[in-house]
Amino acid sequence: GWRDYGLDEIDAEIRVLQSVGKTHLGFGLSRLTSSILRNYTENFYLQADAHLIFRHGWDTTLIEKYRQLKTICDKPVISMQGPLWTYRNEKIQDLYGTEIDPYLFVDKHEDVWNAGLVQSKDILNRFGDDIKDGVLCLDEYMEADILTGQFVFSEVQFFEEVGNDPLVTVFGDETTMSMRARTRRYRIFAIRDVVFLHLDKASSPELNWKFSYSLESNPARDEHGLKRVKDIMTGKLLGYYGAPDEESLREFDSTFEYSMIKYFSENVYQSAPEEASGFDPYSQISGLISRSKT
Repeated sequence: GWRDYGLDEIDAEIRVLQSVGKTHLGFGLSRLTSSILRNYTENFYLQADAHLIFRHGWDTTLIEKYRQLKTICDKPVISMQGPLWTYRNEKIQDLYGTEIDPYLFVDKHEDVWNAGLVQSKDILNRFGDDIKDGVLCLDEYMEADILTGQFVFSEVQFFEEVGNDPLVTVFGDETTMSMRARTRRYRIFAIRDVVFLHLDKASSPELNWKFSYSLESNPARDEHGLKRVKDIMTGKLLGYYGAPDEESLREFDSTFEYSMIKYFSENVYQSAPEEASGFDPYSQISGLISRSKT
């Protein structure tokens, strides 16, 4: 139960779902199962990585900014990359090396920024889901092309209309979710206010979930997930997990400098299994684990 997590002193309604397995469940399924733990009386919903540190007063700021965005459009979503925190010398620090209290974090650096995700200018040289760049949000807010799974905030309706795809494992979850959102007339915004810090996994491998246990590869499942991403982004699969129709997909596609449909047609998943094996997401994870042991 949730008391096992040391949460018994918190005056809040908390639900915890434990899952034990030998393989990575995938971002889509993990986030989907978390989303159904709600009691269905909430107005807002926040999807967030477990390794975020929230700024004191983050919730008040977030709701205030969301309501401001509601005066701009009917269906806003707040989603951005946050500044990083790291774990060095047994201390939690920000990017400046300043020790911070994760339970009462207040940002002291004015030149720390969030980033909105946009299509990378060198997208043709990218691989799979790595099609985005973070552009610093220097104004009160900025509109983004793509949302990031690390932080997604909107009204509950967003997660009923868009949600997470349980069959997309690792690559493509953010891109397909962004497409579903935008083809349903949602607009994605990054805000300037720093409301959280995100773990710098590269410099803190001991806290990285990729190193926390041995992963069993499931090539057939991964191959299916990658093929599904391609089918969704090229319009072969329409409906709840895809675009509502081909017209809305092509309208979404026209907003980018380079065609997403063309990119996913040519760069993600090849039909032959021996070619698809090169896109095994576990291969990257295995490589990281091997390097961490040397």
